[in-house]
Amino acid sequence: MSGKAKTGTVLTKVLKVLRKNGVETVVEHGSPGDLSEFDAVITIGGDGAILRYGKAAAAYGLPLLGINTGNLGFMAALSSDNAEQGVLKFLKGVGYSRRALFSVELKSCVYEPGGLGTQRRYLILNDAVFSKVTYSHLPTFRVGKCGRSLMKFRGDGLIVSTAGGSTAYSLSAGGPVLESELTCALITPNCPHSLRVRPIVVALGNNDKQCITVSADENAGAYLSVDGEPEIHVGDSDKAEIILSDLTLNLADFWEESFAQRTWRKL
Repeated sequence: MSGKAKTGTVLTKVLKVLRKNGVETVVEHGSPGDLSEFDAVITIGGDGAILRYGKAAAAYGLPLLGINTGNLGFMAALSSDNAEQGVLKFLKGVGYSRRALFSVELKSCVYEPGGLGTQRRYLILNDAVFSKVTYSHLPTFRVGKCGRSLMKFRGDGLIVSTAGGSTAYSLSAGGPVLESELTCALITPNCPHSLRVRPIVVALGNNDKQCITVSADENAGAYLSVDGEPEIHVGDSDKAEIILSDLTLNLADFWEESFAQRTWRKL
């Protein structure tokens, strides 16, 4: 069964359980809309669905239950096999895993396709990925914290991830795995042309005096992608500031395994 067909089958079963228990439901596809009238969010799909709806759920203070019909499903509490029983438990009340979100603000001019970008601040649930613009030129990435330099290197890019995002792109780039509920930031250079530059875990605060700064001082600048969303061009005079957001996401947690057991099983 294809992923799309499996998602449709699970959706039908979940809706039947919810409606049988007197729960009013609204089915949405694509980007989330206004969630102010809702009490909870259920996503069916892969981790991408949780990334899309997780930030909106956090903004409205809503719990989120993820049902995985994709591949790894690190963030989802349920699989397609136990979705119906899990939804019943969710309705009765379950524990939650609190996931920290970061906020990245772009300073100076930010150019996007079609002209100047109007959105300057983005929420991060998984990671912010800075990458080179062309294959033939390596930009020099500068990373700082609290006004002091953390690292400077030439390379393909840089990944700043939440603890929950440590099992995503950062892992493929050689970064460590962090327990999901930690509030620290993981900085992982991507293919640095240096033997001394390695991933680093740092504390992160919620103001500009405790932020991480990233810039690329090459004529072409760099690209920034937040949680896999379309890339934004960051010019060589631009600077990204990343802080700890005041928002947190409450992810429904059904796991009987430890975090380490679950990670090793999935990988």
